[in-house]
Amino acid sequence: MDFAAACAPAARRAKDWMFDMAAPLWTSTGFDRDGYVERIGLDGQAMDMPRRGIVQFRQIYAVCELGRLGWDGPWAEQTEAALANVRARLRSPDGAYRFSYQTDGQPGDGRIDLYTQAFALFGLANAYGMLGKPAALKAEALDLVAWLRAHRAHPEAGFEETSPRSLPLKSNPHMHLFEAALAWMETDDAPAWRALASEIAELCARRFLHPQIGALREYFDGDWAPVEGAQGRITEPGHQFEWAWLMWRWADLCGGDPAPWRARAERLVAHGETHGICPTRGAPIAEVDIEGAAIETYARLWPSTERLKAAVAQSR
Repeated sequence: MDFAAACAPAARRAKDWMFDMAAPLWTSTGFDRDGYVERIGLDGQAMDMPRRGIVQFRQIYAVCELGRLGWDGPWAEQTEAALANVRARLRSPDGAYRFSYQTDGQPGDGRIDLYTQAFALFGLANAYGMLGKPAALKAEALDLVAWLRAHRAHPEAGFEETSPRSLPLKSNPHMHLFEAALAWMETDDAPAWRALASEIAELCARRFLHPQIGALREYFDGDWAPVEGAQGRITEPGHQFEWAWLMWRWADLCGGDPAPWRARAERLVAHGETHGICPTRGAPIAEVDIEGAAIETYARLWPSTERLKAAVAQSR
Protein backbone atom coordinates (compact mmCIF):
# COMPACT_ATOMS: atom_id res chain seq x y z
CA MET A 1 0.00 0.00 0.00
CA ASP A 2 1.15 3.54 -0.76
CA PHE A 3 0.74 4.94 2.75
CA ALA A 4 0.98 8.60 1.74
CA ALA A 5 -1.57 8.24 -1.05
CA ALA A 6 -3.96 6.31 1.19
CA CYS A 7 -3.78 8.99 3.87
CA ALA A 8 -3.90 12.01 1.54
CA PRO A 9 -7.69 12.66 1.69
CA ALA A 10 -7.76 12.48 5.49
CA ALA A 11 -4.63 14.63 5.68
CA ARG A 12 -6.26 17.31 3.56
CA ARG A 13 -9.34 17.29 5.78
CA ALA A 14 -7.15 17.56 8.87
CA LYS A 15 -5.17 20.46 7.43
CA ASP A 16 -8.35 22.29 6.41
CA TRP A 17 -9.74 21.86 9.92
CA MET A 18 -6.48 23.08 11.44
CA PHE A 19 -6.13 26.14 9.18
CA ASP A 20 -9.80 27.14 8.97
CA MET A 21 -11.16 26.26 12.41
CA ALA A 22 -8.59 25.43 15.09
CA ALA A 23 -5.95 28.05 14.26
CA PRO A 24 -8.35 31.04 13.99
CA LEU A 25 -9.96 30.08 17.31
CA TRP A 26 -6.77 29.56 19.29
CA THR A 27 -5.06 32.67 17.91
CA SER A 28 -8.08 34.90 18.67
CA THR A 29 -10.24 33.69 21.55
CA GLY A 30 -7.30 31.60 22.71
CA PHE A 31 -4.83 34.47 22.94
CA ASP A 32 -4.96 37.82 24.76
CA ARG A 33 -2.65 40.35 26.40
CA ASP A 34 -1.82 37.76 29.07
CA GLY A 35 -0.73 35.14 26.56
CA TYR A 36 -2.44 31.90 25.65
CA VAL A 37 -5.54 30.95 27.61
CA GLU A 38 -5.63 27.64 29.43
CA ARG A 39 -9.04 26.53 28.20
CA ILE A 40 -11.93 27.59 26.02
CA GLY A 41 -15.29 26.56 27.43
CA LEU A 42 -18.07 24.83 25.53
CA ASP A 43 -19.73 28.26 25.26
CA GLY A 44 -16.80 29.39 23.10
CA GLN A 45 -15.42 31.78 25.72
CA ALA A 46 -11.97 31.78 27.30
CA MET A 47 -11.97 30.52 30.88
CA ASP A 48 -10.35 32.66 33.59
CA MET A 49 -7.61 30.44 35.01
CA PRO A 50 -3.93 30.72 35.96
CA ARG A 51 -1.67 30.37 32.92
CA ARG A 52 0.84 27.51 33.04
CA GLY A 53 4.21 27.71 31.35
CA ILE A 54 3.71 24.33 29.72
CA VAL A 55 0.67 25.66 27.85
CA GLN A 56 2.41 28.87 26.79
CA PHE A 57 5.38 27.02 25.33
CA ARG A 58 3.35 24.28 23.65
CA GLN A 59 1.17 26.91 22.01
CA ILE A 60 4.29 28.75 20.86
CA TYR A 61 5.31 25.50 19.20
CA ALA A 62 1.83 25.11 17.69
CA VAL A 63 1.73 28.53 16.03
CA CYS A 64 5.29 28.10 14.75
CA GLU A 65 4.23 24.77 13.24
CA LEU A 66 1.27 26.53 11.62
CA GLY A 67 3.72 28.94 10.04
CA ARG A 68 5.94 26.13 8.85
CA LEU A 69 2.95 24.46 7.21
CA GLY A 70 2.03 27.66 5.37
CA TRP A 71 -0.80 29.15 7.45
CA ASP A 72 -1.09 32.85 6.59
CA GLY A 73 -2.31 34.03 10.00
CA PRO A 74 -0.30 36.11 12.53
CA TRP A 75 1.86 33.25 13.76
CA ALA A 76 5.14 35.23 13.81
CA GLU A 77 3.75 38.27 15.63
CA GLN A 78 2.01 36.05 18.15
CA THR A 79 5.14 34.00 18.75
CA GLU A 80 7.13 37.15 19.48
CA ALA A 81 4.45 38.44 21.84
CA ALA A 82 4.11 35.11 23.65
CA LEU A 83 7.89 34.83 24.11
CA ALA A 84 8.06 38.33 25.58
CA ASN A 85 5.21 37.48 27.91
CA VAL A 86 6.76 34.30 29.33
CA ARG A 87 10.12 36.01 29.77
CA ALA A 88 8.50 38.78 31.77
CA ARG A 89 6.22 36.57 33.86
CA LEU A 90 7.91 33.21 34.22
CA ARG A 91 11.65 33.44 33.64
CA SER A 92 13.72 33.55 36.83
CA PRO A 93 16.93 35.62 37.06
CA ASP A 94 19.08 32.46 36.75
CA GLY A 95 17.41 31.28 33.53
CA ALA A 96 14.78 28.73 34.61
CA TYR A 97 11.00 29.06 34.23
CA ARG A 98 8.38 29.12 36.97
CA PHE A 99 5.24 27.00 36.80
CA SER A 100 2.46 29.55 36.24
CA TYR A 101 1.28 33.16 36.54
CA GLN A 102 -2.01 34.88 37.36
CA THR A 103 -3.72 37.23 34.94
CA ASP A 104 -4.66 39.79 37.63
CA GLY A 105 -1.11 40.75 38.51
CA GLN A 106 -0.91 38.50 41.56
CA PRO A 107 1.95 36.01 41.95
CA GLY A 108 1.46 32.60 40.39
CA ASP A 109 2.91 29.21 41.29
CA GLY A 110 6.62 29.88 41.64
CA ARG A 111 7.89 26.32 41.73
CA ILE A 112 10.39 25.29 39.10
CA ASP A 113 9.56 21.81 37.85
CA LEU A 114 11.17 19.62 35.23
CA TYR A 115 8.12 19.48 32.93
CA THR A 116 8.07 23.25 32.49
CA GLN A 117 11.77 23.39 31.64
CA ALA A 118 11.30 20.67 29.01
CA PHE A 119 8.40 22.50 27.38
CA ALA A 120 10.35 25.76 27.50
CA LEU A 121 13.28 24.22 25.61
CA PHE A 122 10.86 22.81 23.05
CA GLY A 123 9.03 26.08 22.47
CA LEU A 124 12.30 27.98 22.19
CA ALA A 125 13.62 25.49 19.62
CA ASN A 126 10.64 25.94 17.33
CA ALA A 127 10.59 29.71 17.70
CA TYR A 128 14.33 29.83 16.97
CA GLY A 129 13.95 27.88 13.76
CA MET A 130 10.96 29.84 12.49
CA LEU A 131 11.98 33.38 13.49
CA GLY A 132 15.27 33.43 11.58
CA LYS A 133 17.50 31.89 14.29
CA PRO A 134 17.99 34.91 16.58
CA ALA A 135 21.09 34.48 18.73
CA ALA A 136 19.27 35.63 21.86
CA LEU A 137 16.84 32.69 21.69
CA LYS A 138 19.66 30.18 21.38
CA ALA A 139 21.45 31.80 24.32
CA GLU A 140 18.26 31.61 26.37
CA ALA A 141 17.94 27.89 25.66
CA LEU A 142 21.61 27.16 26.38
CA ASP A 143 21.28 29.04 29.68
CA LEU A 144 18.38 26.76 30.56
CA VAL A 145 20.35 23.60 29.77
CA ALA A 146 23.21 24.92 31.92
CA TRP A 147 20.73 25.60 34.74
CA LEU A 148 19.35 22.05 34.52
CA ARG A 149 22.82 20.56 34.70
CA ALA A 150 23.83 22.80 37.59
CA HIS A 151 20.67 22.43 39.68
CA ARG A 152 18.78 19.27 38.71
CA ALA A 153 21.28 16.71 37.38
CA HIS A 154 20.70 13.17 38.64
CA PRO A 155 23.90 11.40 39.83
CA GLU A 156 23.56 8.67 37.19
CA ALA A 157 21.87 10.43 34.26
CA GLY A 158 18.84 12.55 33.54
CA PHE A 159 17.34 15.02 35.96
CA GLU A 160 15.53 15.33 39.26
CA GLU A 161 11.90 16.44 39.27
CA THR A 162 12.29 19.13 41.92
CA SER A 163 14.69 20.52 44.49
CA PRO A 164 14.60 19.30 47.23
CA ARG A 165 14.18 15.89 45.64
CA SER A 166 10.67 14.51 45.23
CA LEU A 167 9.87 10.93 44.32
CA PRO A 168 8.96 9.06 42.25
CA LEU A 169 11.16 10.14 39.39
CA LYS A 170 9.33 10.00 36.06
CA SER A 171 10.17 9.09 32.50
CA ASN A 172 7.62 11.50 31.03
CA PRO A 173 9.42 14.84 31.55
CA HIS A 174 12.52 13.21 30.11
CA MET A 175 10.50 12.32 27.02
CA HIS A 176 9.73 16.01 26.55
CA LEU A 177 13.37 16.97 27.15
CA PHE A 178 14.31 14.40 24.51
CA GLU A 179 11.73 15.91 22.14
CA ALA A 180 13.19 19.37 22.79
CA ALA A 181 16.78 18.23 22.25
CA LEU A 182 15.84 16.62 18.92
CA ALA A 183 14.04 19.79 17.85
CA TRP A 184 17.18 21.78 18.59
CA MET A 185 19.40 19.26 16.78
CA GLU A 186 17.26 19.67 13.67
CA THR A 187 17.81 23.44 13.60
CA ASP A 188 21.18 24.07 15.27
CA ASP A 189 24.53 22.31 15.62
CA ALA A 190 25.56 23.29 19.17
CA PRO A 191 27.05 20.21 20.93
CA ALA A 192 24.74 20.68 23.94
CA TRP A 193 21.73 19.39 22.04
CA ARG A 194 23.31 16.13 20.93
CA ALA A 195 24.74 15.58 24.40
CA LEU A 196 21.31 16.04 25.99
CA ALA A 197 19.52 13.84 23.46
CA SER A 198 22.13 11.08 23.73
CA GLU A 199 22.02 11.10 27.53
CA ILE A 200 18.25 10.72 27.62
CA ALA A 201 18.12 8.12 24.86
CA GLU A 202 20.66 5.96 26.68
CA LEU A 203 18.86 6.46 30.01
CA CYS A 204 15.64 5.33 28.38
CA ALA A 205 17.25 2.24 26.87
CA ARG A 206 19.01 1.34 30.12
CA ARG A 207 16.35 2.19 32.73
CA PHE A 208 12.94 3.12 31.31
CA LEU A 209 12.40 0.14 29.00
CA HIS A 210 11.59 -3.27 30.43
CA PRO A 211 14.57 -5.43 29.40
CA GLN A 212 12.50 -8.42 28.25
CA ILE A 213 9.16 -6.90 27.22
CA GLY A 214 10.48 -3.67 25.74
CA ALA A 215 7.63 -1.53 27.10
CA LEU A 216 8.23 1.86 28.67
CA ARG A 217 7.67 2.28 32.40
CA GLU A 218 6.60 5.52 34.07
CA TYR A 219 7.69 5.72 37.73
CA PHE A 220 11.08 5.17 39.37
CA ASP A 221 12.84 5.42 42.69
CA GLY A 222 15.82 7.68 43.31
CA ASP A 223 18.21 5.17 41.72
CA TRP A 224 16.17 4.78 38.50
CA ALA A 225 14.78 1.39 39.50
CA PRO A 226 11.02 0.95 38.90
CA VAL A 227 9.13 1.75 42.10
CA GLU A 228 7.79 -1.25 43.97
CA GLY A 229 4.21 -2.34 43.67
CA ALA A 230 1.53 -1.57 41.12
CA GLN A 231 2.79 1.92 40.29
CA GLY A 232 6.08 0.52 39.04
CA ARG A 233 4.22 -1.73 36.60
CA ILE A 234 2.18 1.02 34.92
CA THR A 235 2.67 1.68 31.22
CA GLU A 236 0.75 4.26 29.21
CA PRO A 237 -0.07 3.27 25.61
CA GLY A 238 0.14 6.91 24.52
CA HIS A 239 3.69 7.10 25.79
CA GLN A 240 4.67 3.87 24.01
CA PHE A 241 3.69 5.57 20.75
CA GLU A 242 5.25 8.91 21.66
CA TRP A 243 8.60 7.44 22.65
CA ALA A 244 8.56 5.29 19.50
CA TRP A 245 8.09 8.39 17.34
CA LEU A 246 11.07 9.99 19.10
CA MET A 247 13.20 6.83 18.83
CA TRP A 248 12.69 6.74 15.06
CA ARG A 249 13.79 10.39 14.84
CA TRP A 250 16.80 9.67 17.03
CA ALA A 251 17.75 6.71 14.83
CA ASP A 252 18.20 9.18 11.96
CA LEU A 253 20.09 11.75 14.06
CA CYS A 254 22.21 9.67 16.44
CA GLY A 255 25.21 9.42 14.15
CA GLY A 256 25.68 5.72 14.94
CA ASP A 257 23.94 2.45 14.17
CA PRO A 258 20.21 3.25 13.83
CA ALA A 259 19.08 -0.38 13.99
CA PRO A 260 18.88 -0.76 17.81
CA TRP A 261 16.80 2.41 18.14
CA ARG A 262 14.44 1.33 15.38
CA ALA A 263 14.06 -2.06 17.03
CA ARG A 264 13.16 -0.39 20.33
CA ALA A 265 10.61 1.77 18.56
CA GLU A 266 9.03 -1.31 16.96
CA ARG A 267 8.70 -3.02 20.34
CA LEU A 268 7.12 0.07 21.89
CA VAL A 269 4.52 0.26 19.13
CA ALA A 270 3.88 -3.48 19.37
CA HIS A 271 3.15 -3.19 23.10
CA GLY A 272 0.84 -0.24 22.57
CA GLU A 273 -1.02 -1.84 19.68
CA THR A 274 -1.30 -5.27 21.28
CA HIS A 275 -2.39 -4.25 24.77
CA GLY A 276 -3.38 -0.60 24.70
CA ILE A 277 -6.20 -0.27 22.15
CA CYS A 278 -9.83 -0.48 23.26
CA PRO A 279 -11.48 -3.18 21.09
CA THR A 280 -14.81 -1.35 20.89
CA ARG A 281 -13.66 2.26 20.52
CA GLY A 282 -10.49 1.61 18.57
CA ALA A 283 -8.63 4.20 20.65
CA PRO A 284 -5.66 3.95 23.04
CA ILE A 285 -6.67 3.63 26.68
CA ALA A 286 -4.92 5.40 29.53
CA GLU A 287 -2.95 2.72 31.38
CA VAL A 288 -2.07 -0.96 31.13
CA ASP A 289 0.08 -3.23 33.27
CA ILE A 290 3.57 -4.00 31.99
CA GLU A 291 2.30 -7.42 30.88
CA GLY A 292 -0.75 -5.95 29.15
CA ALA A 293 -3.67 -6.08 31.60
CA ALA A 294 -5.89 -2.99 31.41
CA ILE A 295 -5.72 -0.63 34.41
CA GLU A 296 -7.42 2.63 33.38
CA THR A 297 -9.68 2.30 30.34
CA TYR A 298 -10.73 5.89 29.66
CA ALA A 299 -9.46 7.26 26.34
CA ARG A 300 -8.18 10.81 26.04
CA LEU A 301 -7.40 12.58 22.77
CA TRP A 302 -3.63 12.97 23.05
CA PRO A 303 -2.72 9.23 22.94
CA SER A 304 -4.51 8.96 19.60
CA THR A 305 -2.41 11.82 18.21
CA GLU A 306 0.74 10.04 19.40
CA ARG A 307 -0.45 6.84 17.75
CA LEU A 308 -0.86 8.75 14.48
CA LYS A 309 2.65 10.24 14.79
CA ALA A 310 4.14 6.81 15.44
CA ALA A 311 2.27 5.36 12.44
CA VAL A 312 3.65 8.07 10.15
CA ALA A 313 7.18 7.52 11.43
CA GLN A 314 6.87 3.75 11.14
CA SER A 315 5.55 3.99 7.57
CA ARG A 316 8.69 5.82 6.52
